[in-house]
Amino acid sequence: MGSACIDPFCGCGSDAPLVPLAVFNRPGLNALSYRIGTFSSFRLKMLEEIAKNPALSQLTSREPDDYAVSLIEMFSAMADVMTFYSERIANEYFLGTARERASVEQLVRLIGHELSPGLAATAMLAFELEEGARVRIRKGLPVMSIPGQDEVPQTYETIEELVAHGDLNAARAFAVPMAFSAFAAGRAGFALAERPADLRIGDVLALFDGELFEEKRVEAIEGEWGGLALRFTPPIQASGFAADRTELRKFERRLALFGCNAPTTVQLYSTSPSIEPDKRWSTHAISDVLTPSGDGFYALETSIHGLSPGTRVLINTGGATPRQLTATVDATREGIATVSTTDGLDVAQLSQTVTHARFARTFSGRPALAAGSQTEIVSRDGANRLVAFLPMSGFSAATQSIDSVRVTGNPVLVATSSSSRLFVRNAERALIGLTRAAGGFEALVDYGGILTTDPAAIVLATGELLVFGRGTDARLWVIGAGTPSSGWTSLGGILTSMPSATSWGGGRVDVFVRGADRALWTRTREATWSSWISLSGALASAPAAVSTLPGRIDVVARGDDGGLLHRRWTGTAWTDWLNFGGNLAGQPAIAALPGDEVAIAVRRVDKTLGVIARRGNAWSEWQLVDAQLASDPVLTVASGTLRIAARNGDDVIVENARQVSGWAGWTKREAPVAIALDRRQSRILQVGARAIEPRGFDYPKELAGNQLVLRAKPGTVELGKGRRILIEAGEVQHFATVTSASLVSAIGGEAPDHVLLSFAPSLPRPLMAVIVRANIANASHGETQPEEQLGHGDASKSFAEFRLQRIPLTYLPEPGNLFGRASLEVRVNGVLWSATPNLFGRKPSDEVYTLKTSDDGASTVGFGDGRTGRRLPTGVLAVTARYRKGLGLVGRMRPGQLALPLERPVGLRAVANPMASIGGADPEDRDDARKNAPNGVRTFGRAVSLQDFEWLALSTRLVVRATVSWVWLGLGKAVHISVLGEGGGRVPADQLAQLASSLARARDLNWPLYLASLTQVPLTVSARIVCDPRFERDGVMANAHAALMSAFRYDRMIPGMPVHLSHVYAALQQTKGVVACDVDLFHLKGYETMTPAEQKIRAVNSERLQKHIRLFLARPLPKDPLLIDRFARRGFDNGVVPPVLPAELAFIEDPRDVTLSAVEAL
Repeated sequence: MGSACIDPFCGCGSDAPLVPLAVFNRPGLNALSYRIGTFSSFRLKMLEEIAKNPALSQLTSREPDDYAVSLIEMFSAMADVMTFYSERIANEYFLGTARERASVEQLVRLIGHELSPGLAATAMLAFELEEGARVRIRKGLPVMSIPGQDEVPQTYETIEELVAHGDLNAARAFAVPMAFSAFAAGRAGFALAERPADLRIGDVLALFDGELFEEKRVEAIEGEWGGLALRFTPPIQASGFAADRTELRKFERRLALFGCNAPTTVQLYSTSPSIEPDKRWSTHAISDVLTPSGDGFYALETSIHGLSPGTRVLINTGGATPRQLTATVDATREGIATVSTTDGLDVAQLSQTVTHARFARTFSGRPALAAGSQTEIVSRDGANRLVAFLPMSGFSAATQSIDSVRVTGNPVLVATSSSSRLFVRNAERALIGLTRAAGGFEALVDYGGILTTDPAAIVLATGELLVFGRGTDARLWVIGAGTPSSGWTSLGGILTSMPSATSWGGGRVDVFVRGADRALWTRTREATWSSWISLSGALASAPAAVSTLPGRIDVVARGDDGGLLHRRWTGTAWTDWLNFGGNLAGQPAIAALPGDEVAIAVRRVDKTLGVIARRGNAWSEWQLVDAQLASDPVLTVASGTLRIAARNGDDVIVENARQVSGWAGWTKREAPVAIALDRRQSRILQVGARAIEPRGFDYPKELAGNQLVLRAKPGTVELGKGRRILIEAGEVQHFATVTSASLVSAIGGEAPDHVLLSFAPSLPRPLMAVIVRANIANASHGETQPEEQLGHGDASKSFAEFRLQRIPLTYLPEPGNLFGRASLEVRVNGVLWSATPNLFGRKPSDEVYTLKTSDDGASTVGFGDGRTGRRLPTGVLAVTARYRKGLGLVGRMRPGQLALPLERPVGLRAVANPMASIGGADPEDRDDARKNAPNGVRTFGRAVSLQDFEWLALSTRLVVRATVSWVWLGLGKAVHISVLGEGGGRVPADQLAQLASSLARARDLNWPLYLASLTQVPLTVSARIVCDPRFERDGVMANAHAALMSAFRYDRMIPGMPVHLSHVYAALQQTKGVVACDVDLFHLKGYETMTPAEQKIRAVNSERLQKHIRLFLARPLPKDPLLIDRFARRGFDNGVVPPVLPAELAFIEDPRDVTLSAVEAL
């Protein structure tokens, strides 16, 4: 027997190596050769040595039954075992060759790397409740997935508690509402306060304000995102229509006056004998003036059917002042009408039986009421002129039409010692005043200013007359309009209502307003004005104040609940707010009566009048006065009698008085139309009974930034800070967290009707038609298991271990912890112990345990020995565990897949995940650890080169693929990292933020850094394959398909590099059983619809077969949008255009995008 060659690569064929064998291992091997011999080599070597030793020359037997040979063989067997394990141990000392997970774990720990146990995927669940339902969704509520083909159902559980409400299923969201001018020039529609009952598309509309008039045609009545909207054509032409003095009504028909089409002249024959026969025919001009009859009737053009009392009309006066009058038909009759000549002759041949109508003017807003010896009422009519109803003169009341000025808003009347004073805003919103004289109101005075509310006036005991109003700066302004007089003076404050003022004597003035916080604010003047004082409260209307005695003030307002709010100054302090209820809808009116008595009247929701009174400290019950009021009432006291005036549902002024026996009853104050009209130019337009009211606010079309509003409902008002919401608009889905929530009013000072939400992060871009899902709870993959009894406690054992029966243990993502947190509770004798990474340095009394995971996914709980960590106490079944199982990529769910609640609380209708689940990672096995562990020490925590960025990104294990490049942005360079998450998926924004935070500590912050998911560009392939007849055809085709899919896996393709047709051929030809192949289609998915510009970008044409397809590394956003094709846009999150386009990676999106067919020959 000869000696063996020691060179293992010489190829000499020697089969009897010497012992010890020479140990030689070239670099890069996945296993070490470390044995110096085997059983056969040890046996052969010792048998050779027997022959060489003279002392053993007589030992010639080589049979196994010889004792000496048996001893040699036993020693050889022992050496074989020892060298085998020596080799295994040597392999376990090196990261590249270790096979045991524990070895790899210990080795990588030396360089600061810990094996990841895997992570559970997470998803947001959107719960849908029955309408109006309010349900508590408990933490841990299980929801099962609907499995797809070849999938296993997975269970998710909520990881937070949620109080859900049916109002939050899918609430419409809007941008912050804003005030708008519904009748501004150029507008062709507006949002409606309510749908007009009898309005249809094609109807004609009349738009008027007393001077201007335009006709419109209804183009659409449609439900927009913010509510019902009216669209008309043509757009508004004039620029003088103001919202608070303009009406829009349905135009029903046009009526004309009798003689509108009469000839301008007429030939009349005189029968007078004093006139010569040839001169008896004469020409007379027809008079254009039509005056009403003695009882107020106007002759119409013809007999009119359906013109009944109460019909609304708009009278165009034909150039007179005012140009328009709003009125109702008071009465009609049929009778003979004729025309007359300018010289007063009736033209009998033009007589005709027609309808005669009498009209009464209609009014707008709230009237003003003042009392001297008798009451005076002034109100604004529908044409924005004033009409005054003066005290009785003889047997009838006098009516004065103040047509010389157009007004805005409601007038106010105050009685001075000598006369009544009237104040109102004119068309330019300046304050004007008139004084009552014998013949009516006259002596108009323009006080200037611009007021944005109706004025409030007060006459002091000293004779001083003060008028208050809110200016364009929302502050309180005052002017002295009597003696002494003074100019406008600002009293500051921020007003959301008209003011109310009162005085208890002397020069004392108390003025009350509603502030920006909707509380009651007051300011007092004696010698000088005091500072503003808040009296708290939440007012839904302007306040009304009155003083009954010196040192006594009563203030009332309507509350948000429709109740009457009252507060009183007793002379030393303000009482607390009292709420008297009442189901109110309007602004209260208050008046002082003799004997420390106040009376309060308010319009109720049912349009009746509610009256309540205080006498001393005693309050009466609510007294209901039947009426159908269209305005808030006004009160005054005349000769000790309480009088009320208001506008009723027919827009006529009515008044009532309280007598000893009760209320006298409502009396109409009518203003008949009694002016001369131009029969040719004047027109009477029959209009709808109800005006078409625009909504007082509108929503911007687009929602952007970090604020939105929801309509206030029982569910939406419960939203608060920290609530998760999903904002959806079309394909855009944006998760956010509420940072603040508050109730707001769309109209300043009114009761809150919206909930304003601020949220983070901000919207990626402006959105339209937005809904908010706020029944959102975070959930994670994993199912809670029944409590498991791990075993008995035995104090005699050190480092006791117990294995969990169910696998895999769930690990939940945790901020700042790359390994997550085990969803495990371990209790010993009912006491909860804490998890620790290891027992090193732990105290003997620390109640801690360790957790290890094996390659098969099983988890083992370990305890201390009494020196490092507490030893387990003795006890029967003392160790118990409650945990969840389930993690890894198998938990990734598609949108809508989580839809089977395993518990169904009362009121829960459905549940789904609106977006795909995110995160999730399989446990890191030993092969992954070999690849990942060195990344951490290649950079030593610092990013200097581009490659360092890639290694650092991968070492965080937040991503599985990263490619880094320099990108020029303007005149500077930036670092761009394109990444992929587990399974080749896109990396969620929160993980990108976490990655950016990790890299910020290791890089030079002078260089901008951009992070984005790789843009995956889909391909499509079709090929014909000739199979080797020795192989099963179906198997060959399946293997070829799998080989092609594998060749284009995310972890095998190089980002930014073009893909070539040769890649496809190489993958197919390397498959066993493939004899030949021919590719018929190699192109971008959807190539059929690519534009020439897109083809140029990708260096392709319209042919099915391409030699190569161009892809890009990260690049600056092109200035020309045409250079951004559909494939680059796949990398835009929610459509947001990034400053840098990410690197691109080719892939097969769907296995069906690869079509392979078997043929006999090519």
